[in-house]
Amino acid sequence: MSKKRLTWYKMMPADLLANKDIERMDVDEFGVHMYLVQRSFLDDGIPADFSEIIRYSMLRSYDKKRLREIWENIKHLWVPTGDGRLVNAYIESQKECVSGLTKHASEAGKASAAKKKQLKSISTDEIRVLNEPFNGKNPVVEMEFNNLEEEVEEEKEEERETETAREKPLDEIFERCYSQSLVKRDRGIAERKFSEAVVENEVDPELIERQWKTWNDAWAADRYAKKQSLAEWLRDRHWEFPPPEPTRSDSRGKPSPFDEAAAELKRRDVA
Repeated sequence: MSKKRLTWYKMMPADLLANKDIERMDVDEFGVHMYLVQRSFLDDGIPADFSEIIRYSMLRSYDKKRLREIWENIKHLWVPTGDGRLVNAYIESQKECVSGLTKHASEAGKASAAKKKQLKSISTDEIRVLNEPFNGKNPVVEMEFNNLEEEVEEEKEEERETETAREKPLDEIFERCYSQSLVKRDRGIAERKFSEAVVENEVDPELIERQWKTWNDAWAADRYAKKQSLAEWLRDRHWEFPPPEPTRSDSRGKPSPFDEAAAELKRRDVA
């Protein structure tokens, strides 16, 4: 059986733009690099030969001299595979991630289908035939059939309980996060971003709550800090980072209360 071709992967803008090599690119370099990244994902790499790279349809209209300059500035992000092709480390890691998710989902689906097929394969007529030598009651067959039915019902009940238990705390955690926001706006966007972080990216919601409180406490203590709404904070994945250092001055260069307090303590020590 031929290997199924991957057609998608997760892109995290915060991770992408946090890469110094990406951030230093000009618009042309970024465009060419990202186009080659997509080609690499779909084609299992790109040609190592520059003369082959420029034959891609989207690059044919480029001035060859300019394209050569661009390639010289971005080629360090590509590594050879030994078979005349180059790959990008980030996109290869994403391919492995997607392959793992796809494989896990496929195996889970097959296991579930096999169990249901096993249950359905024992029809009422078959039980009756198997029970005939036992005057209509074969304890072994009946026990097996009943056990399968009970297992299916138990699984369904566990799924319902898990889903209910998950939804309630998540709603409560989000409400607590939003209520302590210093900047209250874009609630709908915040709810969606919170759900994406917890459900799709599997981030611990309690971690988000703790980090959000830490950031809000830091903003509350720094009147010059640029504050964010919960939606903006989640969009930027700031739960992964500590809050920034206190702002040292306002836009007019006036010292912040932190520096003023430090200076006052220094003066007292000298006195």
